[in-house]
Amino acid sequence: MRFKRNILIVSVFVSMLVTSSVFSQQTMTTNSVGVRFLPQAGFNLTKLTDDPISTSEKFRLGIEAGLWVQTKNPIFFQPGLFYAQQRLDEIRIDELEQNLTTDTTLKKVDYRCLKLPVMFGIQLFGARVYTGPTFTYILNMDETELTENQFRDLTMGLNIGAGLNITMFSFDVRYEYGITHILHENVAKANILTISAGFKF
Repeated sequence: MRFKRNILIVSVFVSMLVTSSVFSQQTMTTNSVGVRFLPQAGFNLTKLTDDPISTSEKFRLGIEAGLWVQTKNPIFFQPGLFYAQQRLDEIRIDELEQNLTTDTTLKKVDYRCLKLPVMFGIQLFGARVYTGPTFTYILNMDETELTENQFRDLTMGLNIGAGLNITMFSFDVRYEYGITHILHENVAKANILTISAGFKF
């Protein structure tokens, strides 16, 4: 059942990216501007927000790869689609939240996800600054005391980032602040720093 749902969500993500890129290309072609493609790969650092219910000890390193589609006009639209491995450090859950007799420390959590960032920004001489939401869908995760059902399938974060296009290369750095809770019964949110590099077409 979850496999079929994953296929459906992946199809929706891809359709959204293709539709937005085609729409952007058609719109910009009218103005003789067009779009560029930025395939990139890099790493991310993920940490849960600190709060009275649960905390993550530190940032953990993960990887991701995908594609940006960016319009070339000064005020630009930049959707993307990325496959990512994100990793959380040990999670401490407060006894009041889970009705436990003692505090519980969970093992590290590694999960794979699809990320759909939708950015808007300004560019000048190859330099870009942008902001916008990222929608993250969890595909699967390693075995842990937390089951997949305890994680929300779809979460959203707000990004601020910057990029640089130099000749045939592109570089991006962005920080994502979690807006929605990552667990159903917990108020913790994921904060993610991503650094990626690739090519420009």
